[in-house]
Amino acid sequence: MIDLKIQNFRQQKGSSIIETLAGSFIIIPIILFFIDVTGCVLSQMANDHMCKDIARQIAEMTPPSGTPFSDAVMQPLAASKAQAVYNQYVDSGSMLITDSGTAPSVIYDAANQNGVHSGVVSVQTTVKCNFLVPLAGFSSVNFISAASEPIVANLPTQ
Repeated sequence: MIDLKIQNFRQQKGSSIIETLAGSFIIIPIILFFIDVTGCVLSQMANDHMCKDIARQIAEMTPPSGTPFSDAVMQPLAASKAQAVYNQYVDSGSMLITDSGTAPSVIYDAANQNGVHSGVVSVQTTVKCNFLVPLAGFSSVNFISAASEPIVANLPTQ
């Protein structure tokens, strides 16, 4: 029997290392991109949760005793409550949400029809999401969230 050996004339010196490096130039940026996308999704979810929480807390506020229920009385109280809750979330130590420099926007729209108190609280928040791995030219993005809740507080009858 004749033993035919097919010789491989391809030289194996360092080709696998070069292929690995070339592949890593493609794989590593894709992984870093997905890390940033995950951080952005989590930031937006946290912003939505914060905005809804602020709207709920303001909707449950009652006016101080002896104070009539009106937009003029409740709007400043709602704005200060919104800023307090916003600061609590931003100062919680989460690296996903940082202060954007924009205070939460609050609209306290109370209605009193035939002695029945109702209305809607609308809140808009803006947070800044810092990229965990900065992209070329981008290091952060702002996310805006809005929420509305009906006023459900025990309100005094007038």
